[in-house]
Amino acid sequence: MKSMSIEIKTLTPIWTGGVKGNCDILHETGIIGSMRWWYEAIVRGLGGYACDPVEQGCIFDKGKYDDAKNEGKTEHEALHTAGLCDVCQVFGATGWKRRFSLRIIHDITISAWKGKEMLNVCPPTRSHGWFLPAGRVGSFTLKIHGDSDVIARLVSLLLFIEEWGAIGAKPQLGYGFFKINNRDEIQEIREDAMDLSKIIYTKIDSLGLPDLRQFTFFRYRFKPSRNDWWTRVKGLQRLLGDPKAASKLSQLVKMEIIPVSPVLKNQWRYVEWPASSPAKRWIFGTIDQEKRRGKISISWAYREKNMWVVRGWAWLPEEERTKIGTIIQHRQGVGVVENILKDELVWKKALNLDNNSRTDLYVERLTNIDQIIKFLRG
Repeated sequence: MKSMSIEIKTLTPIWTGGVKGNCDILHETGIIGSMRWWYEAIVRGLGGYACDPVEQGCIFDKGKYDDAKNEGKTEHEALHTAGLCDVCQVFGATGWKRRFSLRIIHDITISAWKGKEMLNVCPPTRSHGWFLPAGRVGSFTLKIHGDSDVIARLVSLLLFIEEWGAIGAKPQLGYGFFKINNRDEIQEIREDAMDLSKIIYTKIDSLGLPDLRQFTFFRYRFKPSRNDWWTRVKGLQRLLGDPKAASKLSQLVKMEIIPVSPVLKNQWRYVEWPASSPAKRWIFGTIDQEKRRGKISISWAYREKNMWVVRGWAWLPEEERTKIGTIIQHRQGVGVVENILKDELVWKKALNLDNNSRTDLYVERLTNIDQIIKFLRG
């Protein structure tokens, strides 16, 4: 058995839930849940099978496991025979204990602002806007204990999430983006990690479940010509006229994190999106009777040396299966999102950046296993 400490610094607030809707402390379950979500997407993207634990999770059959071992199968093969997908082998299932323990230690996070009131970012022409809870900012350490192979897999996973994903809940609102402070130390473990591509290939349909072959990742870096650039962003300007909201925003500015995710989503959904496209509700989510989660997650702007960074991902499956089993095509909607994300002028307009601002935009859509393996290896 082996232990590993991963030192985390928040880039945007982290939200892991809590009593009465407040994230008063960080909860391990919220972080483990998001780690599993990303691990499932990676396994499916590499052609493997990852069950849907919400609908029908794996069940471990010890008799089949013992028979497989007696036949000379490897541990990995025997667990598959016993009914465990690649993800449940690590994260646990009915009859099979999770192969690692994770604790949060040295937690020195604080609330992103004083008070429990939400911050309402409401762009012009919008009547409601986006309501942002405080979340936790600062640093903490993840202490992970397990066998060396599992530790190596989790290190590889967390390094990937650090670069392209987020931990905890509410990534659609910009929460959970982070960096690893002891990266050089844990990179040594990653080099010895079992390649995540060494999974058992399957042709089982993963339609409707996160699959890295359906993801587009993006990163926008900019150096504004003005230090107070955020005061000119429409949607944030309104906050300056409200003393309480202005105080919250001021606290965030001192920490060099600016909540621009609602502003960008507003630009994409209500300004750039073609009125004739029927996929808008599917892409951006709804809050009516058929409440559904949006497909785009985007960080707040955070400072990285002399640049500001906004990054995120869009999970854009081209097909969707309805509850009655019919298939809906979303290829047109996927193309619209791709074009919007790749248009640097759209980013500049949303953030109200002038022509003297230096910018850099990276967008990549993953579509096949070879591409994903290269992406995972950096």
